[in-house]
Amino acid sequence: MKKSGFFTKMRVLQAMLVTATMLLVMAFAPSQTTADEEWTLLASESGVNAYVTADVCGKNAMYVFKLENTTNKSVSLSYTLTASTDPTFPPITKETVLQPNQSVIGSCDAMWQLALPNSSGKTTELQNLATVSLRINP
Repeated sequence: MKKSGFFTKMRVLQAMLVTATMLLVMAFAPSQTTADEEWTLLASESGVNAYVTADVCGKNAMYVFKLENTTNKSVSLSYTLTASTDPTFPPITKETVLQPNQSVIGSCDAMWQLALPNSSGKTTELQNLATVSLRINP
């Protein structure tokens, strides 16, 4: 009878140890993104809106951009992203097609697509720190 109680206590302790380890790993794992979803409108062209927000990837501050097609038709467009506070990063120009009512959002995994480093670390007045220019393609 004593052996059975001992093994039960060991199983409970093992389960507690596994749970505590998982909680510690989750608590200290770097977050991929922590966007607060407060978007600043930077540009609007023919039903396509471009926004920016401040975000963090791991320990690095960044600008995350969102492109939103508000029309009921596909739109082919070119966009240029600029982090105006850091002249060492040249403007990035890309092309994409947005389906009707589609939004695309940058991420840590797609740096230089719809995300740029934010070397200033500032998170307010983003319209003065980052720019987007849109050109709708025929």
